[in-house]
Amino acid sequence: EDISSYKVSLEWTFGAMGASVMPGRCVASSCHVTVRNETGFFSKLNSSSPFYGQTVPGMALRITMTIAGTSSEVVVYQGELQSIEEQQGIDKNESTATLRAVGILDRVNKKEIAIAMATDSTTGTLIGQICDSVGITAGQRQIDTGQTTVSRYWTERKSALSTVRDLELLELGLVRESKDGKFVFDDRAHRTGASISATYTDNDADANLRMTGLRVVLSANNIYNIIRVNAHTWDVTDEVDL
Repeated sequence: EDISSYKVSLEWTFGAMGASVMPGRCVASSCHVTVRNETGFFSKLNSSSPFYGQTVPGMALRITMTIAGTSSEVVVYQGELQSIEEQQGIDKNESTATLRAVGILDRVNKKEIAIAMATDSTTGTLIGQICDSVGITAGQRQIDTGQTTVSRYWTERKSALSTVRDLELLELGLVRESKDGKFVFDDRAHRTGASISATYTDNDADANLRMTGLRVVLSANNIYNIIRVNAHTWDVTDEVDL
């Protein structure tokens, strides 16, 4: 359903929990859309509503916008509906509804999984297994191969998101959501191969990006000269009957 004509306001957020020089730790996105509901279009109790009798949680919510000067639409957000909350106004024409959606990482966060022993698998392969376990299909994900090969990997039953975080850290990669709602795993070669730059200026007459509230901090807190890791090795011996 195209609900553009009903919209009052919309807001969405996605990305990392905060600014950091270290990679990773993106959180599930969220979206709130407020719409007019004077006709009961968004009421599950209204037999004329497209939502009548439907299971709302899990339905896709997509926000698109048209680029100025073109007729092409781009997706700026896609998530999974959690709820539709109706607000009845004193006057019928003031009634609204709020659609609340979350990103695909929320699905990962709510699942627990156990991974059987896997040998000589890349981080991307292992994350693909996690996606299979939580019901994220091939069309709903975009996964790099991974630059790290894990000799042996398994988990007992634990949070799927926690398992993803372990592999994300091991790879020094990034798990995130794309604007079109996909689960994305970027390995460490993904971003090192891309150059991102911009020019900022303090000249008000310049049309380039302007600096606002610039704060320069000279600190050694984020410089690391020593890195320690724990490594485990295994010896494979003959099988013994117990």
